[in-house]
Amino acid sequence: MGRRSNLYTKNSPVAVGVCCILLTAAAPVFPQSASGSDQKATATVLYAFRGQTDGESPSGALIADASGSLYGETSSGGGVISCNDTCGTVFKLTKHRSRSGPTYSESILYSFRGGTDGSGPIGGLVSDASGTLFGVTTGGGSGARGSVFELVPGKSGYAHHIIYSFAGGGDGATPGAGLVIDTSGALYGTTLLGGGTPCDSGAGCGTIFKLTPRKHGYRKTTIHRFQLNGRDGFWPEAPLIVDSTGALYGTTIKGGTTTRCSTAGCGTVFMFTPHRSGYVESILYSFHGRPDGASPAAGLFLENGAFYGTTAYGGSGTACGTENFQGCGTAFRLASAGSGYVKSVLYNFQADLDGELPEAALIPGRDGSLIGTTFWGGCGGTGDECGIAFRLAPRQAGYTEHILHVFTRDAGDGGEPAGALLRVGDAFYGSTVLGGQPCSCGTVYKLLP
Repeated sequence: MGRRSNLYTKNSPVAVGVCCILLTAAAPVFPQSASGSDQKATATVLYAFRGQTDGESPSGALIADASGSLYGETSSGGGVISCNDTCGTVFKLTKHRSRSGPTYSESILYSFRGGTDGSGPIGGLVSDASGTLFGVTTGGGSGARGSVFELVPGKSGYAHHIIYSFAGGGDGATPGAGLVIDTSGALYGTTLLGGGTPCDSGAGCGTIFKLTPRKHGYRKTTIHRFQLNGRDGFWPEAPLIVDSTGALYGTTIKGGTTTRCSTAGCGTVFMFTPHRSGYVESILYSFHGRPDGASPAAGLFLENGAFYGTTAYGGSGTACGTENFQGCGTAFRLASAGSGYVKSVLYNFQADLDGELPEAALIPGRDGSLIGTTFWGGCGGTGDECGIAFRLAPRQAGYTEHILHVFTRDAGDGGEPAGALLRVGDAFYGSTVLGGQPCSCGTVYKLLP
């Protein structure tokens, strides 16, 4: 995903307009072949978390440095008892080379204390050229509504600084997704709540924000406050992407033009285009529930003018979902067509060994294939809380699903994979919220097809 930017000048005021609601009828669903001929990958657990001071429940995508070491977050654990195991950590898995193959050792770069320094890191990390790590916490900060932090490397470890603390209300609250960074060092992100407009829970519809680096600190700008108005989306739960023009793209898990999915809408794909006076919002697509798809909780990737993503619910699957969010989830493509966009369902998940609840972003594979995970399914077909890793391979008419790995949770390989996979060469790296020995506190794993 591009991180280049050609944004408006740093001192320009932000004004958000709404225009160009680009909705077209969804294209016919592609034919699909469920599970195809499976192409199992070799799965290796690189690290199993032990809870408490070691960290627990890794969340968000991993990142890697030039040496192959991995960095990530756990949403729980840490060294502070007063947090009641909800503070979280930032960790590093250092790669060591040996004749028998690489091994990894864990070090905790920072343990959150749950106060003004933040608690509950989520969404994964981003890094700049100096190796500084940036992330968000869902709670804590001086306003107790979440924070944006940086970890600056030094001779004696990493120094933790709060870049911004959310105040709730119109300022935003509870960031629920990781950040993106452009070449100027500006950070972009979302808050799941806040913004000033009541939504389903009365806690706000969420915001998009920008943090612009200055000589001392950062200047925070609210780009957009989502609204419950029958058109705008709300509750952005996935990271943004930035294209080469500085336009921002993302998803919301609710909102849009339909009254289905608990009357609050089934989610949207949106775009914010930079202008001299700020940004202009365009809704590229509103989801319509089953069989179209509902609740896009994952981020997008952009390739050759088309967006690829997943919906956690919707699709043709009948074995899962709730009264308002039916279906086991979909993989979709949103391609530009004239003045609008055409959305196509590439695959419908069917639960059990086929997978359900795809909540992590897809990543591009070789030869046009799509690689991803589902949060549930797997478990040898005997339960939900395991998940699968899959490859969707294009064919002449549609896509065929190949199962790369079926997680078993209690057998030690982990369960409930969260966050997009990280590709390094031919290998894929990810984390699971549960599973692993000795405490089912989550794992970091490697898949080698």
